[in-house]
Amino acid sequence: MFIRHTFLSSRIRMNNLSLLSNIKRFSSSSTNNNRSVTSDPLVTVWWDSSCPLCLREISLMKKWAKPGTISFVDIASSTSTCPIDRQTMLARFHVQERGGQMVDGAEAFALLWKHIPRMQRLGLYLTNNPKALRIFERLYSNLFLPYLRPALQKIFKWFGL
Repeated sequence: MFIRHTFLSSRIRMNNLSLLSNIKRFSSSSTNNNRSVTSDPLVTVWWDSSCPLCLREISLMKKWAKPGTISFVDIASSTSTCPIDRQTMLARFHVQERGGQMVDGAEAFALLWKHIPRMQRLGLYLTNNPKALRIFERLYSNLFLPYLRPALQKIFKWFGL
């Protein structure tokens, strides 16, 4: 009798737990859906979809970002609106945090990475360390933009990536 009672009470407890977990799952999914639709993203990123390198990088950032936290605006599309000159935005990477000013270059990467869990430590380090950010900006402006970016774009186009 004791074994049967223990079995039945544990069975009832398991059913109640599964019912509670279903209720929690339903309520959290409905609030997540509402939150992503009604709230503003934390960060807006302007990027160039005609650049194969940018396409790869942004698809990775989209995969790593928490849903609803980052808005990615494709400025290569003629239908998208640019807050500043389109050619200026195509020349460098631009990001704007909600309520903040638009930044570009290394500072934009640091700001984006700060909101991506896998890159958060690097982003926080760069945003809190002006000397490291200046070094990163020099590398971005003097090495990446004039030499590495065009070379990588050619390689990606050549291999059809």
